[in-house]
This record gives sequence, structure tokens and C-alpha cells, in this order.
Amino acid sequence: MGTTTIKLPDEMDSEVEAYLDANPYYVSKSEFVRDAIRDKLTIRSPAISEEYREKIQRGKEDIKAGRYTHIDDL
Repeated sequence: MGTTTIKLPDEMDSEVEAYLDANPYYVSKSEFVRDAIRDKLTIRSPAISEEYREKIQRGKEDIKAGRYTHIDDL
């Protein structure tokens, strides 16, 4: 896995922290950023198949509905 370092303005970093506190299905900032990038690539890239987009959407709906297992429960 590659490594990329990003810098966030303090205000944005605080917003991310607040979001992570309110949404415990993200276990780290890195996971949150990877998910945000996946969202952006899915929206922007016609190369991603419709099947993959549907799977992503189903996963998001499952998370919102609470149908997931937190990593601490594994």
C-alpha cells in the first residue's frame, strides 16, 4: 500500500475529528480519507462499472442502517 501525506487546515481537521467521533464506523482518519477518495473516483470515473457503484451504494446503506460489525467486536 502506498503512503500519501496530506496537510489539512486546522478547522478542516477539527471537522474531520468531529465527523469521526459521530460516525464510529471509521476507525481512523486514513480510512475516512480512503473512503472519500473512493467516493470521488466513483462519481468522476466512467471506468468504474455500474455493478461496483451499486455495491458501494449498498455498503453505504448497510452502514447507515447499522448493519456492520465494528472492528473492536471482531
